[in-house]
Amino acid sequence: MRAAVLLLVVLPCLLHGADAAARWTKKPLFQAIFSFGDSYADTGNYVILEGDRPFNYSPYGESFGRPTGRASDGLLVIDYVAKGVDLPLVPPYLDKGQNFSEGANFAVIGARALDQAYFLEQNVSSPAPMMNSSLGVQLRWFEELKPSLCNNATKGGCRDYLGRSLFVLGEFGGNDYLAFLAAKGVEQTTRAYVPVVIDAIAAGAEVSIQN
Repeated sequence: MRAAVLLLVVLPCLLHGADAAARWTKKPLFQAIFSFGDSYADTGNYVILEGDRPFNYSPYGESFGRPTGRASDGLLVIDYVAKGVDLPLVPPYLDKGQNFSEGANFAVIGARALDQAYFLEQNVSSPAPMMNSSLGVQLRWFEELKPSLCNNATKGGCRDYLGRSLFVLGEFGGNDYLAFLAAKGVEQTTRAYVPVVIDAIAAGAEVSIQN
């Protein structure tokens, strides 16, 4: 919750500053956006993983005139961030036909902070099959994409390119707690897992910063 509040507080300042900087310098403030998260940020990865079943019918995507794989009838916060810094809407990583030079979105609807293996170790299952789309998985996807990004980096090399990119670590944790509550059924028991979830999010944030 604190991370979500921080994001909501910081983003308006970021977008205002980016808009002012763009007007002053006449060039984009960032070269690319790399986004991680769950349904609040997914721009199509879940639909690619799961096929046409969910989020691929009306009213989803009504503002676009067609379903886009977003869990929304229109734009998400990450879309407004991209618009605010004068970059294209961030394409889903699993759509391999996309050009990722200006960013990639690794977020997946229903994604959790903890890996699937942890839930299995705790004998926690969900009514729906658990997808392997945790924060750790999303960070591994980024590492898989990174060589191609660095190979195509312009003058200044990979370090400069990533240093001028925006990394957005979206909402994580809610789906973890829902899984524990569904399996354990007791709030007090679920609270015991809070430090584990927070540690996973903090570790993921640290990896993002190191890039």
